[in-house]
Order: sequence, then C-alpha cells, then structure tokens
Amino acid sequence: MMTWFLAGLLTAVLIVRFYVRHAPHEAADFHVMNSSYSEAGDYRSDGGFEAVRQPDEPLREAMARLVRIIEENARTTHLGGSLDEGHISFVTRTHFWGFPDTTNIWVSGDQLHIQGHLRFGKSDLGVNQRRILNWLALARL
Repeated sequence: MMTWFLAGLLTAVLIVRFYVRHAPHEAADFHVMNSSYSEAGDYRSDGGFEAVRQPDEPLREAMARLVRIIEENARTTHLGGSLDEGHISFVTRTHFWGFPDTTNIWVSGDQLHIQGHLRFGKSDLGVNQRRILNWLALARL
C-alpha cells in the first residue's frame, strides 16, 4: 500500500514539475506596464517587487545597460518588447522546478520602472526583490 502511495506522490510531483516548466508563457498575458508608484523607490507586493528609478543619465542608456545585464542572467529569456518600444519583458525560471517569474521594464515620463512578479503561487519568498536589486546594483541604478 505504501509503495502505491509513494508512486502516486512521485507521479504527481513530476506532473506538476512538467507543467510548471512547459506551461505557455504568452507575452500578451505577461508583458504588463502598469504601476501605482510615481515616486522613485522600492516597493514590495504580494508575489513581486517593483523598483522605480530616476537616473541622472538618459533613460534609454540606463535601460539598455540594465537590459544587457538581464540578458546575461542564467535561465532568463526575452518575452516581448524592445528598447525601441520603451518596454521589454523577460521570464526567469528557477533552477530545479522551473517556476517562471516575469520581469517588465518600461519608461514612464522621466522614470525607469522594473517590476518582477511570480506566475504560480502566492509568495516569491523575496526572490524577485533580490534579483531586481542585484540587477540594479550591477547597472549602477
């Protein structure tokens, strides 16, 4: 009886892992550029994090530097948008499970916004905040 239970549990875990890794991640659903923050700062939310910066340099240069750093990040792929459009999105997946976190970057007025959010679950355990603050530090923003 215990063998069947463990076999069923292992099968369920493998199905969840497969779904999380291979579920479609369409740009139209996750390429979002909305914020309730108009002041420069760092803002936590349920399952995510947003940073708003007002760089002293041209926004396009700051955004390009940040995008280059993000593109070098392991397990991160381009989802949609471009520098020319002024908004760009990425998906970063966790190592083992492959949980996807979406990161959106956009320019609004004289501010640069970067927002990371999980797709599955309720808490990202601060992963998006750590990732985004690291990228911003590397970009000197």
